[in-house]
Amino acid sequence: MKVLITGDSHTGALKSGQNLLISKGEWPQQIDLTIRPLGNAQFFPTPFFVDKGDYAEIRNLKYRKQLERLPLLEIENSDTIYGLSGPLHTSRVLRNSAWSNFVPSHFALNEAPVSNALLHQTILDDCQYLLKLIDIIVRARKKLFVIEPPRPFKHNKSLEVIRPEVFSYVDGYYRDFIRQELKLRNIPIISVSPDCYDESGFMLGCYRSPKEHDMHHGNAQFGELMMKKILDFLI
Repeated sequence: MKVLITGDSHTGALKSGQNLLISKGEWPQQIDLTIRPLGNAQFFPTPFFVDKGDYAEIRNLKYRKQLERLPLLEIENSDTIYGLSGPLHTSRVLRNSAWSNFVPSHFALNEAPVSNALLHQTILDDCQYLLKLIDIIVRARKKLFVIEPPRPFKHNKSLEVIRPEVFSYVDGYYRDFIRQELKLRNIPIISVSPDCYDESGFMLGCYRSPKEHDMHHGNAQFGELMMKKILDFLI
């Protein structure tokens, strides 16, 4: 079975997790899994590809260095399965300091209230091109699943100016909204286990990246947990 996982920088933890499983002799030989990220997620809210009907031609120059198209150009009847990390990546919306002055309406004290309609549009503006990419891959009749990244960590510096309850709520709202979009498309999701985050929706510190200034990536142990869930899904 051939599998290609692509998407954002959260694939780095997945690669570390894969390496851990290989080093332990726990990687199933029947799974030929390659991880080839497009790169940093900063360009996902932009038209980084052109719809060519049964594939997306990658036009963003940085992303194109990794992949020229999705799905890949393959021999007929290829059985490659695609994994995508990115649609549930909330950081671009979440870390905006505007959330210190504008909050979902039921949190408003002295801040300006944000309606659900505006929150919906903000999320769609951020994720619209990834959803279009998913539509193309589905149109090409390729199997696809989406991988959830870590939820927010409490050491995130954005929490110095944004209320934790607002931070966690917007993150959860984004994920729930996109989950519904994926459900409409019958796209399976490899979700983060509830054991990995606390009651307020923040990731446990034991899964944070060892890099001091990294605010949102998981570590190899988190990657191993997620990779095991991916293998359970594939096998």
